[in-house]
Amino acid sequence: MPSQSAMPSAAAGRVLEVSGQGEELLFMLFPHLRGLRVGQVEDTGDAVVIRACCRARQARCPACGAVSSRVHGGYGRVVADGAAGGRPVLIALS
Repeated sequence: MPSQSAMPSAAAGRVLEVSGQGEELLFMLFPHLRGLRVGQVEDTGDAVVIRACCRARQARCPACGAVSSRVHGGYGRVVADGAAGGRPVLIALS
């Protein structure tokens, strides 16, 4: 029989959509995420992945400095945060 630590979490593979009170609870646990719009939290078994994007309605172009409220392009990044429940927390930003 595998050891308890080798067994996957009962919630592994579970994806939760986040809105309203769920988002406020998440911000209580991770206040530094308040500037982001959190869409999903996923339990992969090995880690907890928080999928989020920027809340800002406007941004300044890094090339010319013009302010725009229209998205002209984008890319994703994954950053590591502290641990939760003994597992790493990854923040997937888009």
